[in-house]
Amino acid sequence: MDDTILMGKANEKEAKKFKKIHKHYEETSLQKVNFHKTNLFMLNSFEAKKRKLARILGCKSSNMLAVYLGMPFFEGRIKASYWENLLNKIQKKLVGWKSKSLSYARRLNLIKHTLLSISIYLALVFKIPTSIASKIDRMCREFLWSKEEGKKKLALVAWKVICRDKKEGGLGIS
Repeated sequence: MDDTILMGKANEKEAKKFKKIHKHYEETSLQKVNFHKTNLFMLNSFEAKKRKLARILGCKSSNMLAVYLGMPFFEGRIKASYWENLLNKIQKKLVGWKSKSLSYARRLNLIKHTLLSISIYLALVFKIPTSIASKIDRMCREFLWSKEEGKKKLALVAWKVICRDKKEGGLGIS
């Protein structure tokens, strides 16, 4: 069983049902569930209850923000720290690329197919705050025009024009 999520009520009855599901899976598939890699994540629950249910399931409980296929599980609004992680991911990509040694076409390709795909994946599920979208735009602009920190570099075309659809004379960055 790989990358599976079981969701239910946070009580002993549900935990025992999940244990039966695991046992049935192991018997029918002849595979073992690795409980060392299994996490119990509960929203708004007491620690004692979490520990008790984790003991029933034979796994560890987690207080950290759970992430599945890159998407966070949480209750309520997404926290600002998660958006900082997104910006850090983009920044790490940029650090590895040497923009001065790449043509504009290659930089544009990296922006469209790598940098923006990171944020688009999240934007399918969550509304990205305007402030974060502006920071992502700035990072992409600076990479495209090879702007170094602290040094001004004249942009050859307005960012609004570049972001237009190709049919409208832009370069299709969304």
